[in-house]
Amino acid sequence: MRAALYARYSSDKQREASIEDQFRNCLRLAEREDWQIIHKYTDEALSGAKINRPGYQALLEAAKRKEFDVIVVDEVSRLWRDQEEQWKAVKRLEYQQVHIRGVNDGVNTLSEGFGLLLSIRGAINEEARREIAKRTHRGLTGQAMQGNNAGGKSYGYRHVPIEDATRRDHLGRPLVIAVRREINPEQAEIVRRIFQRFADGYSPRRIAEELNKNKVPPPGAGWNRKTRKCRGWSASAIYGDQKRGFGILINPLYNGTYIWNRTRRQIDPDTKARKHSPRPGNEWIVQEAPELRIVPPELWEKVQTRLKAQRQRSTFQREKISQSARTGRGPKYLFSGLLKCGTCGANYVMVNEHSYGCAAHRDSGPSVCANELRVPRRVVEEKLLEGIKHDLFTPEYIKLFKQEVSRRLVEQKRKATDLGPIKKKLAKVETEIQNILTAIKAGIVTASTKTELEKLETERDSLLKALNVDTRKLDNLGHILPRAVERFKQMIDDLETVTLRDVARARTQIKHLVGDVKLIAEEGRLEAELAGNYAGLLRLTAGNSLRVDKCGTEERT
Repeated sequence: MRAALYARYSSDKQREASIEDQFRNCLRLAEREDWQIIHKYTDEALSGAKINRPGYQALLEAAKRKEFDVIVVDEVSRLWRDQEEQWKAVKRLEYQQVHIRGVNDGVNTLSEGFGLLLSIRGAINEEARREIAKRTHRGLTGQAMQGNNAGGKSYGYRHVPIEDATRRDHLGRPLVIAVRREINPEQAEIVRRIFQRFADGYSPRRIAEELNKNKVPPPGAGWNRKTRKCRGWSASAIYGDQKRGFGILINPLYNGTYIWNRTRRQIDPDTKARKHSPRPGNEWIVQEAPELRIVPPELWEKVQTRLKAQRQRSTFQREKISQSARTGRGPKYLFSGLLKCGTCGANYVMVNEHSYGCAAHRDSGPSVCANELRVPRRVVEEKLLEGIKHDLFTPEYIKLFKQEVSRRLVEQKRKATDLGPIKKKLAKVETEIQNILTAIKAGIVTASTKTELEKLETERDSLLKALNVDTRKLDNLGHILPRAVERFKQMIDDLETVTLRDVARARTQIKHLVGDVKLIAEEGRLEAELAGNYAGLLRLTAGNSLRVDKCGTEERT
């Protein structure tokens, strides 16, 4: 049997040798079972609650390619400290016919009733992670109250470790017991320049453009996690976010006041995106640190006075225009959020009352994106609507559309009538539910037990519903094709009228039809690239929405 080994430790304060310790235990089991070691995967200084661990993801990809038959770990907490991810991965691995062996915790997914043991271990591991987080936060609070750095970096400062003269770490080096900040003279000069420019009447965009033009390195080298690209200074980084307390012009540390614990970091359970929400003021740790002041008090006050006046003016304007103000209801222009700059990939946004332009060029200047072309909103809407109406969906395209939709309907109908995998999955879910009920009867109850049970029962209901799927619904979808073309033409003819009445509805239709529109700058002009969307067109022309359930069956709703 082919085996892959996985080892992980979660903190840079732990010993790197723990990886070797884990592998040593795994190798003993592999030798005893006479398994062939195919590969070793590791993740260093990464929490088991994170999904995007490089070693872990490489392990899952190799399992998908069927490169091995068993994953050996010291214990399953090395793989997971999140039950939701644990069960998703276990189900995928079981489908791929890859099982898991834990050396010290006894987990063996080939044994009878492994689900009960894995449920218990998963609950214990997740609860342990929560306790570690609480202890870590408690320790950081103590560091913040002593004026030491409790996490995070601020532009204008560098970190200096505080070492214990008597104790050593596992490498024999003096033990680091805290980290303090000290002013970075070069960056501090840039901070003062930004404050002075803003006090003199410069806008954050103009300041960002000047810094980028002079090739001043931005905070954190300007790395953008979403786009995975390096960006320069931006207006938002300078102006900041008042609620979160982030930004050059509103950072109180530049005025000699250290504030920690202002926000709480949360993970969206669906998207896994990180979100910062404000904490109550009584939970903040506020320490005076005059030795860290970079901006003179009079300059600080002048800048804060201008910021306050701008916020009051913005609030007044929003109140005055009330109904037409952007208050979170979504874009009010037809192509807002749908246009992309073909030069840098940033959004093409309304840069003034009448025109679209590249957001990166506007916020960071030509050194970040050289595309300075702006186009009137009226021209964008007229030309793109004309392209959708006359150029994009020709008779040839409609023919291709009908062929593609027919193929997809046949494929979905075939999936709907193949109930074998659904029955197998239902049997597995039933077994897992019984395992949890057995654990509850035995008195093993944790905070996450009820959540896991409810999730499994919801999945069971969905699978039972899928077993009773009526394939005639899919047959009915085939009948819409003859009238789809007629309905589509009517919809396109009415699109300009809908735009005048309901921008949100028109935007939804365009998003389904063409997705994002790329604007490419060539020889002083902009060219738009449009691409059709078979699935989106089907949704619109059917006059109904198509929902894809967990089993991959398309149904009319």
